[in-house]
Amino acid sequence: MGAFPTRAEAHVPRADRVIDAVAVANVSGRRVRALRYTLKLHIGDGPPVAVGDLVSHPTGLARLELRASGGLIERHILLGDQHSAARNARLLVRPRAFLPPLFVLQSNSGAVLEAALETLGVDRDLMGLAPCGENDCYVIGDPTRAVRRPRLAPPVDDVLGEDVDIDASADDSGNGDNSNSESTAEQKAENAKPSKAVEEDEAGGPTEYFASLWVDTVDHRVRQIESRDGVRVVLGPYVSFERLSVPSWWSIEEPGKRPVRFEVEGVIEVNAPAAAFSKAWLMAPVTGPDPASEPETPPNPDAAPAGEPAQSPSPAPTPPSP
Repeated sequence: MGAFPTRAEAHVPRADRVIDAVAVANVSGRRVRALRYTLKLHIGDGPPVAVGDLVSHPTGLARLELRASGGLIERHILLGDQHSAARNARLLVRPRAFLPPLFVLQSNSGAVLEAALETLGVDRDLMGLAPCGENDCYVIGDPTRAVRRPRLAPPVDDVLGEDVDIDASADDSGNGDNSNSESTAEQKAENAKPSKAVEEDEAGGPTEYFASLWVDTVDHRVRQIESRDGVRVVLGPYVSFERLSVPSWWSIEEPGKRPVRFEVEGVIEVNAPAAAFSKAWLMAPVTGPDPASEPETPPNPDAAPAGEPAQSPSPAPTPPSP
């Protein structure tokens, strides 16, 4: 007698279907080219402390410039999963995670999005469901939320009709050794306990984080991104700027840090050559126009500007603290 999937498993599609649906939603939202966001930064529930521009490229490149009063300029650059930052041309040793991997909102195919998830350390073989705002979300990459696929039929001496174990934290070695199998309620309760990492977290011990992507089950838009370092990026409702559909805001939560919130004031398509995301940009002087901030034709990653890009500062309130 074979095992049947539970209700939760029946409602969770294969990961490749979800990933393809996200890519279709990205194309429908016209986000698959290089974009420049105009932003305001809030720390906690306070007023804006800085303004800035974020340029995100679908190939996994991104950069952020924040400008505050007193001429303070803080720059961040993201090359895949490598994050660097500088304040007034001085490198920051432990910068805040102010630059989220928004390029997952720009993948134009399932293959491109899979490559982006691999870069971020998201295990696409793990799929689950979780509450997500007004709807539910498919969660890709978090073993604590994953729905396990049904196992093969149990040995005939096991209790018939036993529920399929979908607890992602239980052992799933699949060795097939059932010599000590005991279908007692006590054993089932033991198997249903959370993993050691979860128990230690509830007791105030170390926490284990998993990179994951949260996708709305209704419109297949990305709603949340979590990193292996415990950074959580929550994306607000999507709104339209001309023909571009993007989150109206996003918040960033880091372990042990005050949460920050970026309000989107506007977004446009820009020309963003690969050289515009060079680490040298962190130390570049703020003089002259910046080609990565000018609206142009779709970006050509193989093209290079004649010189290093830079941006002009704008006045803003007090600077963000690292």
